[in-house]
Amino acid sequence: MVKRCAFCPTEATKLSGEHLWDDWLNRAVSTKGYKARYGTLTQDAIEWDAGKLNHKLPVVCSACNSTWMAQLGDRVKAGFSGLILEGAALSILPSGLSVLSGYTFLKAGVADYTYCDGEPFFTRAARERFRTSLSIPGNTQIWIGSFQGEAAFSTRCNIRHYENTQPGTPFFGVEWFAFTYVIGRLLVQLLAPRWKNILHRGLSLPVLSPNSRWDEAAVKIWPISCSYVSWPLSYLGDQEFNVFAHRFGARVEVRHA
Repeated sequence: MVKRCAFCPTEATKLSGEHLWDDWLNRAVSTKGYKARYGTLTQDAIEWDAGKLNHKLPVVCSACNSTWMAQLGDRVKAGFSGLILEGAALSILPSGLSVLSGYTFLKAGVADYTYCDGEPFFTRAARERFRTSLSIPGNTQIWIGSFQGEAAFSTRCNIRHYENTQPGTPFFGVEWFAFTYVIGRLLVQLLAPRWKNILHRGLSLPVLSPNSRWDEAAVKIWPISCSYVSWPLSYLGDQEFNVFAHRFGARVEVRHA
């Protein structure tokens, strides 16, 4: 069955799939190959050799892929390629924070739509609104951090869902979508809540804050509330990444005994 484009009513096409990591990186990164790895919460990771970063998600149409999505990617390349490739220090102003936040939601929305088991977390209305105005859904929070693994150039993409399943306890009835993404030295993380019961989705939602132990490693950039962000921050490595990606779990997940 052919899927509709994640961001408009047109059918998605395999040939115009969105690169999970943008194609310009293949020309900018001086490497002869990559170690690619894929795994889920229920399956062990598998690893293979890859000649380039070519992981494409066939869930968008050619029109979206070649217009506003390409333009947003070009803005990230123009403003942040030095940061991504070399870890160049940068003071990021609100205009830049807005670009990075939009880019993060784009990648999160595409990954969510691709890998969801059933209904995507973000509604079609929210995704189509983003296409027309780059409007990020309310209650979404985004953080920026710095990454340096053992490899000279690394990529990561991690999706997690959290919910409290015990009635009468904090956050019951709310579920969260967490997306953590690495492109070279840049790390971004998105967290969005929604009511699990669709009849409750007009009600106000709680704001979940991370543990303060991460304050030196990640700064919130969305909603924008500062005049600039100084980057880099304290670098996270390969071992810290998985803990960071799951940092909201201890605050939300409640399991029945």
